[in-house]
Amino acid sequence: MDPVDRAEVREMLLDIISGPLEKINGQYRLVSAQLSNIDIQTTKTNSTVARHDIIINENLPHTTANCPQQDKILEIRDSMISGKAIRKTIIFSITATGTLFTIFFIIYQIFIK
Repeated sequence: MDPVDRAEVREMLLDIISGPLEKINGQYRLVSAQLSNIDIQTTKTNSTVARHDIIINENLPHTTANCPQQDKILEIRDSMISGKAIRKTIIFSITATGTLFTIFFIIYQIFIK
């Protein structure tokens, strides 16, 4: 093999190898550009969200004192509290009745029979 043939073979091998490498490099550049665009958009979105958060927290405090539906909220809260009290009373009554029934049954079994 003479030097001209070697040069041709080297050139052909470099062409074969460089084709896929250029494709990979092109894909890498494309992905990098797209990631840069995503980063820019994320930064814009985050700053917009931060601005909105400040506006909301300054103008709309999150308390029931500033709520236009405060009366409804207090009514619901009071009904929930009274509902819990009623449930506890019913459970206590059932338990007390069961306990008294058991005591009377035991007394009946011991003393009357």
